[in-house]
Amino acid sequence: MKTVSHSGGSVVNCHTKPHIPFGHWEVVRHVNSGQIPVASFSSFMEVVGNQNGQVCPQALILKVKMFKGRWQAANSCALDFFLEHQDLIPSSWEEMAPWEKVKARRIFFLDTIFRDRTDPADLYVRFMFKKTRETWSWDYQLVTEPYDADLSVVAVTCVSPH
Repeated sequence: MKTVSHSGGSVVNCHTKPHIPFGHWEVVRHVNSGQIPVASFSSFMEVVGNQNGQVCPQALILKVKMFKGRWQAANSCALDFFLEHQDLIPSSWEEMAPWEKVKARRIFFLDTIFRDRTDPADLYVRFMFKKTRETWSWDYQLVTEPYDADLSVVAVTCVSPH
C-alpha cells in the first residue's frame, strides 16, 4: 500500500478494496471512507468490558453506530496501512494505558467484516495488537466471540468525519 501525501501530511486510502488475508475468506461489508489524513486517526474509543470483564466485536459495532455522525470506525485498509507504516501510528494508541496495567493493546477496524466461505455463518473482524514493547501485528476474531478485556486495552479506531 502506498503512502499518499498532501500538504497536510500522509493520507490513508480507505477507498480501495480491502486486502483479503486468506483465500477462503470473502468481504461481507466494507465501508469505503475515502482519503483520510493520518492525523484524523489519533482518536479512538476505549472500550470497557461487561460485568464479566468481556467484550465482543459485535458489541463494539453497536457502540460505534450510536456515535454515527460524530465518529466513524475505520476499515481494514487503515489497518494494513498502519502495519506497513508503523512510524505513522498515532502516539495516542501507545498511550492508552500504562504497560504495568495491561498485557496488550487491541485496536479494532470494524468497517470491514469478513466471512469464511467454508463456514459462512462465521463473521470476522481484523484488529491490530501489540504486546508490551513488541511491534504491532494483526489478528482476527469472530464478531460474536467475547474475550477477556482485563488482559488488554481495547479500542476502536475512529476518524473524525470530514
